[in-house]
Amino acid sequence: MKLKQSISIITMPFGFKSETFCPGADSIWQKCTVSLDKGKLYPHIQKVLQNPDECGSGYIIYSLSEKAADIKNLIIRDMHLITTDNDGQEKVIQFRFGQAEESKKKNERFFSPKLLIHPASKVGMLIISCSLGDCNYTMDDLQMLNYGIHKTYPIGSSENKAIRIKQLNLNRQENSDCNDNEKAKRIKKMQDLMKKIFGNEDAFNMKMFTEELMAEFKGEYERFDPYRLHVFTYLQTSDTDDKASLLNDFQRIIKIQNSNYKVSNCDKASYEQTFENIYVGSATEGGAIMTLISEETENNWFLRDFYKDSLSQVYLWIYFMVQIHKYTLISIEKSLTEYDFSSRNTSESRRKLTDLIANLTKNKVNSNFTFISSHTQHNKFYSLCCRNLDIERLSEGLHQKISYLKEHLNILINEEEVRLAKIENEISKRRENSMIVITVVGAVMALFSIGYDSFGLMDEEHFMLYNTTLTEPWIRNVRVVGVIIAVALLAWGITSIFLRRKK
Repeated sequence: MKLKQSISIITMPFGFKSETFCPGADSIWQKCTVSLDKGKLYPHIQKVLQNPDECGSGYIIYSLSEKAADIKNLIIRDMHLITTDNDGQEKVIQFRFGQAEESKKKNERFFSPKLLIHPASKVGMLIISCSLGDCNYTMDDLQMLNYGIHKTYPIGSSENKAIRIKQLNLNRQENSDCNDNEKAKRIKKMQDLMKKIFGNEDAFNMKMFTEELMAEFKGEYERFDPYRLHVFTYLQTSDTDDKASLLNDFQRIIKIQNSNYKVSNCDKASYEQTFENIYVGSATEGGAIMTLISEETENNWFLRDFYKDSLSQVYLWIYFMVQIHKYTLISIEKSLTEYDFSSRNTSESRRKLTDLIANLTKNKVNSNFTFISSHTQHNKFYSLCCRNLDIERLSEGLHQKISYLKEHLNILINEEEVRLAKIENEISKRRENSMIVITVVGAVMALFSIGYDSFGLMDEEHFMLYNTTLTEPWIRNVRVVGVIIAVALLAWGITSIFLRRKK
């Protein structure tokens, strides 16, 4: 089946290990605004997508800056993907990476390299697009392109498909003895560019390309799947009576499979029809939208410009929103599984657990919607993506885990309250013992003071109760002690009478 249009949107989801990205003056990335059709989605959905608040809700988007001149110079070239066909023979597929369009409009599209970051969840996506060349390509070619370009195995793996600049691939056997000076200069210039970016002048692969685009992060990010990229494909082809074969190919494209995979009839849930000539699909591996052209709709402007308008300004936004939601939940689940139940019950451990619970709650509020638009087809596409990416099951599973963690947090809090109560009780007992000691010591010192003062007051110069020189010591002691006891008893009696009257 011949293709009229196609574009593959390649995404690499990742999570930040620490803080989110903040480009410096020498960064190859700069903030940008991507076009969104504000008449298609509810205002509160638009706010989530394009207006990040102080708490980090909403998306921040970056495009290539002027510092990315080498990469921009690379992606304007026609590329060759070196792959194999069904017979095991080498096959070359010509394609080109998406680049920024020359336009006076302020807003961009998702077709040139982008970084889409959700600061609140510390989740982001690297977005790259590519499309088949101007030749007469088929559905099989599109399947082979997607299948070959989505793998990012470790450097040296045979799973990674080689990508060469078209002119270098065509001339790699004759570069050494090329007689055309101008042609030789162009080839040498491209070889120098390849060597500068990738360290070799022959070929690169998607593993090398994505790492180059993410070089500024310097290990501060972690991919959710280090071996595969996620591909969303838009294709347009002619309507046909052989719908079964067409839809089988469409399912392979949704799941990034080639014709070696036999389609199961059980997989029909991966796609739906929104209109008679528009199919939308979603699966764990990828997604796709297919429009069909007939003789009656050959010049239909809506279908002709579908990928520039509806695809870029609505459907991709919806798809990326669900993807970010999915990987945010996966990121939270990862954090939950890494929680150390054997850690000491400290304020720090309780705070981390509380933050995990709050993060999931906030995500459910800001990302989990029932309807996003007043248009049936957009709600249908959103529901399909949520269902086939198992958003609800993933969310419910995390909600159950969170309930367990809440119980664990309550246990930790109760343990802390018991510990603090014990400490308070010990402090109270120590305080009481200290007061008793202080009271006894004070009483003893008071008795000494009273005795000393009493002997001074009752001599012959004051109350004359005894004579210092003539009265026997034991008589002096008896008289003074007797007076002290009498005064104490009198004070006790007066105090008792006063307290009884007060009652």
